[in-house]
Amino acid sequence: MNLASSTTNRLLLTLLVLMAHTTLSAQSPSMNYVQTKTFLDAGGSTLLRHIVYYDELGFVAETVDVGVNTSQTPIVARTEYDTRLKPSRVWAPVPASGLDYVDNVYDKARNTYNSIFAYSTNEYDDFQELSSCRKPGDAWEERPVTISRHVVPAGEIRKYSVDADGNLSDDGAYPYGMLTSATTTDEDGWSVTVYTNMHGNTVLERRGTGDNAADTYYVYDAYGRLGYVLPPMCRHCSASEMPKFWYKYTYDDRGRCTEKQLPGCDAVKYWYDAANRIQSEQDGHLRAQSLYRNYSYDGIGRLVLQTVSPTRGEASEASARVVEAKNYNDGYASCRAELSQVFAVWADSINARQTLPTVARGRLTATLHTTGDGNRSANWSAKRSGQLGSKTGRFSDLRPKSCRFSHAIWASCSFIFD
Repeated sequence: MNLASSTTNRLLLTLLVLMAHTTLSAQSPSMNYVQTKTFLDAGGSTLLRHIVYYDELGFVAETVDVGVNTSQTPIVARTEYDTRLKPSRVWAPVPASGLDYVDNVYDKARNTYNSIFAYSTNEYDDFQELSSCRKPGDAWEERPVTISRHVVPAGEIRKYSVDADGNLSDDGAYPYGMLTSATTTDEDGWSVTVYTNMHGNTVLERRGTGDNAADTYYVYDAYGRLGYVLPPMCRHCSASEMPKFWYKYTYDDRGRCTEKQLPGCDAVKYWYDAANRIQSEQDGHLRAQSLYRNYSYDGIGRLVLQTVSPTRGEASEASARVVEAKNYNDGYASCRAELSQVFAVWADSINARQTLPTVARGRLTATLHTTGDGNRSANWSAKRSGQLGSKTGRFSDLRPKSCRFSHAIWASCSFIFD
């Protein structure tokens, strides 16, 4: 028994060695690498291949991609590092004859792009933060993107906060050391400066410089939640006019957004159910009509009904003035009545070919919409042979003149009207 076991182990070891040899034959055996294959069809004949070669220190040295072009030619890209092990030079991708590690990427890149600057470069400051970068090509060699970082002096940036009542408060200016700035200047000389507080929150984004600068302030409450966004227009208006231009967000004790106000719009209010899902909402248009938009969900959190109703709470067709959307999941039988006789014929035609409860379980199978003009439209999808397809049919309260069926990977039904 032990002899048989030993023989079996030797055979398994031989097979593993042969399999390993077959796998490595297309790559450089002297380099560490990881190969990832993404299959694009069920048979495995069409795929994307991504190979990452690592150097002696475990850093990415070279990548090879196959399937990213129509000719299926492997594409190679090389990354170089500086003395602090930061990526300093990334060579533009070049075609290769195989999947092996390519040593002469430099010459291939220069010849392919007819440029000695066939690479992008990165430079870093003393804190190992990116300070400048250049794109590949002769035209960009003298036009880098620069990034400069500073501690913001006292009195330079306005300080806003949200008080206990949720109102915007002007607290003067930030003292020295409370903010840091990062100014990014692009190849054309346009700059964007981002000011960040000690919590990592962006408090100001300034585009441009001097009098032409456009400032966007971000104001947070005591819990670090975004309370206000003050666009550049707020810089040129009085305090009483700012509500017309700002973005305002209000939260409840559980951190859920209960009110949102956008520029030029009335506030949108939100109410939640016990599972923290939006159950009702009301914008300015609905508020003027004393209406609410309500939602209801099934037992696993999927939206099943969206209505407009004069009462606030879980969506219900009985109290709805308009049923805006109704979703059907896991099968087709329950939505036949909504789609009238036409959908019943379509569902029966599919049911004759396959078992609907099996292929539709866990999937959205149909959605019934009501448009602003009172017409209704339906979207549905059917699954066959492991593929999911969808078609849209539009119908009104009048019966369509004809119905056309098709069966392939997916089944569909389209309606034709007078």
